[in-house]
Amino acid sequence: ITFKLTNDAKSSNFDPKKIPVFVMDGKVLPIGYNINSISKDNIQSVDVLKPDTEAKKTELISKYGKGAVNGVIIITMKKQAN
Repeated sequence: ITFKLTNDAKSSNFDPKKIPVFVMDGKVLPIGYNINSISKDNIQSVDVLKPDTEAKKTELISKYGKGAVNGVIIITMKKQAN
């Protein structure tokens, strides 16, 4: 899986070279988590939240922490059949 963020944000704090916050099934993944260990076959959806306005940046930071200034990648995994 490869993610690329572009510098579309109006905020001067946004840095496309920094890693965004990754959230998988509602849980924030720790910094340094090997995102490449996730099999693409197990992913249901991926949403990219960009801090492209001050209001959005404030919302993302309050919900996901200060690292969200670089964006948030939300990964929803497929449900495993029992």
